[in-house]
Amino acid sequence: MSMPPSFPFTKLTTELALEIFRTAATPDFALTTRRSPYADALVLCRVSRALRHEVLPVLLHTVILRTSRALHAFMRALRMQRFVFAARAPHLHVEYAALVRRLYVAEAWEAPPAAPEAAPPMHTGSSSGGGDFGRQSFSIPPPPAQVDVESLLEEPTLDYELLGPVVLGVSDLALSWGAIHVLYHSLSEATLHAWSGVNRTRALTLAGSFTRWRPLTSTAEGCAFLGGLERLALRGSVRIEADEGLGPRFTKMMVQHELVGGLGSVPWDALPLLRRLSVASVDGSTYDQPRYRCGDDGVADAGSAEAYEWCFEETAGGVEQMGSKKWARHESGFSARVRMELGSDYSSNLVPVVDWPTLWACGES
Repeated sequence: MSMPPSFPFTKLTTELALEIFRTAATPDFALTTRRSPYADALVLCRVSRALRHEVLPVLLHTVILRTSRALHAFMRALRMQRFVFAARAPHLHVEYAALVRRLYVAEAWEAPPAAPEAAPPMHTGSSSGGGDFGRQSFSIPPPPAQVDVESLLEEPTLDYELLGPVVLGVSDLALSWGAIHVLYHSLSEATLHAWSGVNRTRALTLAGSFTRWRPLTSTAEGCAFLGGLERLALRGSVRIEADEGLGPRFTKMMVQHELVGGLGSVPWDALPLLRRLSVASVDGSTYDQPRYRCGDDGVADAGSAEAYEWCFEETAGGVEQMGSKKWARHESGFSARVRMELGSDYSSNLVPVVDWPTLWACGES
């Protein structure tokens, strides 16, 4: 049987061709391979200026920054837009804050700020004149130094004047508790510069084994941010108990969810518009899988575990009392990927981590 002749791509209408490119560029976060979900979109961005213009909104719609290295690479891209493209290549300049709609920051280590430079020496001049003026001292400021763009791009600190509008401009924000300072500093920078058109976040996801509400509840801008939230999702850490009695090839693990602080630590009074609360749990799931082996990036896939999610919705006849509201609970199940990562204590110990970023990107968490 002969194959039907292929249809020439060039004969498609422009609208249909662009829609095909957008579909091809859409990241597939459900893939379990190590290939970046953004790989196809990045390739298409290099084809032409026009195609880059169409693909970038798809590429930047949902951004996941799993590591500090990824966060600083994103920061470098923001600096590139501000200090290189805006001035030298305006046809390549885009406003990330207008394109990023969903953002997940899982880790945010920062280098400490550099020590202040020594003050410039005082140059003393003399003025002669009548009366009692006599000799005067004055300082002559040094000439402005030329901006070193390359050094600026590699700056190890986070510039919240650039990052803040992106963080506060998304409708769906997700952070680990260890990265909550990214939100705190973004809010502080917004107050300092009186930004307009930001703080559009309506959904917030917080993940990790400890809670830090005080950086938000202790400031006016933090309370204003919480006051605009309509959805809140809490995601805890997991711990395992290994059973070595199954032989050298398999390890039996009990995965137990830990949500430290629980719902009692949530500042309910600061969330007047909250309509939906989601608490996901990986609880008591037992499964067998091959013994894991860490890769070069310190991460190994440890299989999947059954999990469930409690979704609380405010109703008049709710059965759960949280704050001043009554909530009705609905339970749903899903499968959660579990990975083994190096612990934060910089030891060689591996700790289990539920892949919340992927579940969040896929809309399952």
